[in-house]
Amino acid sequence: MQVASATQTSSTQSATPTNTIVGNQDFMKLLIAQLQQQDPLDPMKPSDFMGQLAQLQTVSQLSTVGDQLSQLNAGQNRSGPLSLLGRQVAWSDDQGASHQGQVEEVRLSDSASQLVVGGQLVNWSQIQSVR
Repeated sequence: MQVASATQTSSTQSATPTNTIVGNQDFMKLLIAQLQQQDPLDPMKPSDFMGQLAQLQTVSQLSTVGDQLSQLNAGQNRSGPLSLLGRQVAWSDDQGASHQGQVEEVRLSDSASQLVVGGQLVNWSQIQSVR
């Protein structure tokens, strides 16, 4: 089976694609192009067609699972610092000096969580121990 036009379209794109994830619409476009370009004397077997549809469903489900794992990871990244409220922590500052204190406040952001300990902002990544 020959799919020259679908292959030519993808081979003329840049070497560094901006989006490497093939969505459902892209997959369906490729499948339709493949069906249009197939040899009428040697058409695609039904089992091949069903296999490609099964692959589409698998890719779609994997994408959904990936999105859900990202959301779960974001939630866990936020719950870690929150669990330290009121607890005694030890950390090292940028100069290497050790400090201790009780966590008074947690400031959450997308980039990095910070704790307020004794009026000082401490990055979540600087915490060395918790009591």
